[in-house]
Amino acid sequence: MNGKKAYLFGLKELKSRKLVYYALKERPTIDLVMDGMGRYFGNLSAETRSKMIVHSDQGFQFTSLQFRSMLTEYGITQSMSRKGNCLDNAPIESFFGHLKDEIDYKRCSDFGEIKKVVKQYTSYYNEKRPQWSLKRKTPAEAGVELGLVL
Repeated sequence: MNGKKAYLFGLKELKSRKLVYYALKERPTIDLVMDGMGRYFGNLSAETRSKMIVHSDQGFQFTSLQFRSMLTEYGITQSMSRKGNCLDNAPIESFFGHLKDEIDYKRCSDFGEIKKVVKQYTSYYNEKRPQWSLKRKTPAEAGVELGLVL
């Protein structure tokens, strides 16, 4: 993208390993995390939300009053990584690593193109990419097997 960066936020369901929500922006603002998450959480039942734990690192987006208030409003528990401990975020970092390894994002010429490539990869990851930890099932197949509605 001519030396420009893109910033990706993802929300991953841990049992099925499905990426259930993501946002991509040209700048790492609070909107990267907030835009659309309210709609996502609002589409889930109160019972489902009450069982959710959103785990994050200590980035400014996740420590902001706006983000924390939204989680409280939806009855969602927040868990935050210890400083400097990347293992706490291993599930989403694993997704980011696969994305970087499996798509040629450096060939994208503009932000619109990277959005398209990330959307295609996310669909592939959830629907077609088997995972060893899921006994060679895709996240979508595992979600059905587990009776998850996300």
